[in-house]
Amino acid sequence: RVPALILQGSADAMVAPANADYLVRQFVLFNGGELQPGAALTPSLTRAVHPRAFGYVMSEYYAGRRLAARLLTMPGLGHAWSGGDASFEYCDDRYPDATALICEFFDRHQRRV
Repeated sequence: RVPALILQGSADAMVAPANADYLVRQFVLFNGGELQPGAALTPSLTRAVHPRAFGYVMSEYYAGRRLAARLLTMPGLGHAWSGGDASFEYCDDRYPDATALICEFFDRHQRRV
């Protein structure tokens, strides 16, 4: 079993935020969690994180005591790579560095074999 890290811009007009919700649901089920059909999916933990002027909201979803998915929602971010080089199209350097967030997540949650 492996947890998912999902990053979503709340203002993304190309990839609807509902897609992030569907991914969370899939990983909760994949990690052995149970969901009631049609029931709202409530995070176990939600907190605002503001490493710079533009932060994000972190929501964590568990299957039992195991992290199944972490959703990072970037308020106001459109269809762009968070923290990317603004000289490139589809990058927004005002938001936290998505690459660093991904590396940190997998460094912390990797399985040691």
